[in-house]
Amino acid sequence: MITDAEQLKARVSILDEIGRRVELHQRGCNWWGLCPFHQEQTPSFHVVPERDFWKCFGCGRGGDVFDFIMAYEQVDFPRALELLGGQRDLPPVIDRPAPAAKQDGGRRDDWRTYLAGLRSLYPKDAEGKLLIDQSTPGAAYLEGRGISYLFSVNCGVRYHPSWRGYGAAVVFPLRDQAGRLVAAEGRLINEPYPVLNGKPCKTLSAGPKSLGTFATFGAFEQSDIIIVEGPINALTLAQAGFPTVATCGAGNLARWLPVACAGKRRILLEFDNDEGGQSGMRRLYDPKTGRGLLASTDAEIIHLPILEPGSDWNDLLMQYGYDALQEALRRELKGE
Repeated sequence: MITDAEQLKARVSILDEIGRRVELHQRGCNWWGLCPFHQEQTPSFHVVPERDFWKCFGCGRGGDVFDFIMAYEQVDFPRALELLGGQRDLPPVIDRPAPAAKQDGGRRDDWRTYLAGLRSLYPKDAEGKLLIDQSTPGAAYLEGRGISYLFSVNCGVRYHPSWRGYGAAVVFPLRDQAGRLVAAEGRLINEPYPVLNGKPCKTLSAGPKSLGTFATFGAFEQSDIIIVEGPINALTLAQAGFPTVATCGAGNLARWLPVACAGKRRILLEFDNDEGGQSGMRRLYDPKTGRGLLASTDAEIIHLPILEPGSDWNDLLMQYGYDALQEALRRELKGE
């Protein structure tokens, strides 16, 4: 008996479905691209359309179109069927169990629960405006770093009194290219921080951070696009008048960034001035080799060099103030 899953698999094109999410180039009968599941500079991920099969020789992952959707979208098999079929009335499938919830510090963690909670943190008034409590510890934390809480909330930032059950946090939303909430990162604001994997942890995420970015208003609509490491840095620059996009961590680089940067005049990059930040920035674009995730764009790619060793944009703001930060950025943007 042919199942609904088999019928759906026969209808969809594995090349089209993966090609919507990964940039592929044809070599002979197969298609190759950079693997979306680990960082690499040389394509080792390939799709074999005739066999309805994909494989990465770098990380070893592979399978059919369902396996790819489950891994890429971080969903279970029934949800992968819905995404591929565009319908919600498919019968339940029991021959492929949903992946087990991840363990974190001894507790089970369903990150979708936390993302769903973010959507209802703030009530709205009769006119649809957010009712924002500016007396929260989250507001005090952001104001203490020179960032307006009201501005942050309007960029989607939320205060959570017990993020993932560990304590009060300022939570930053990460969205995909279509603007959908795909992940979030919470910055705990009270010590002592929880000890996870043997060390204190200041940030706790929910969802796959490599699928999205944090962006302030208008960041993707400018002729020049600024990409930095960390939402606090993005908010810092946005308040200085420079709408900004941020990754959450130097290694979490959304694969759709080249598409979002298409048609831009310049791409301005600056990550934290430490080993991890500089390595992540080179994965976006390495001027020495001409390689990187953004190398295929037509934009001029510039590494902004004004950061001091061990500092970030918010450090510069706190040390010198907004006027000095604005002036330094204007000089860099003008190439002075």
